[in-house]
Amino acid sequence: MMLREALAGLSPSPLRVAELRVSGNEALARFRGRSEATDLDESSLRERVANYPFWDGALQLESGSAPPEETARQVAAWLERSAVPTDMNAWTQAGRSWA
Repeated sequence: MMLREALAGLSPSPLRVAELRVSGNEALARFRGRSEATDLDESSLRERVANYPFWDGALQLESGSAPPEETARQVAAWLERSAVPTDMNAWTQAGRSWA
């Protein structure tokens, strides 16, 4: 039996989505600082940042507005107090293909 088949019979785990927003300038600075190969260029990166399909049911935080440890604390607190599970099918259908 394949793992996928074994998992198919189980109840799905609740999905909770936390998203970090980033400005176009911050994304561009990070992009320029990387050495990994990519098929992105600066124009397509800016387009993706501007049009990213954020999920209404997600926790949304500004990337870089706090140290990583504080961001982790914010996510943990959200998970403990009010994180409502997201419908996985609705979430994936709302996404955008970047092809």
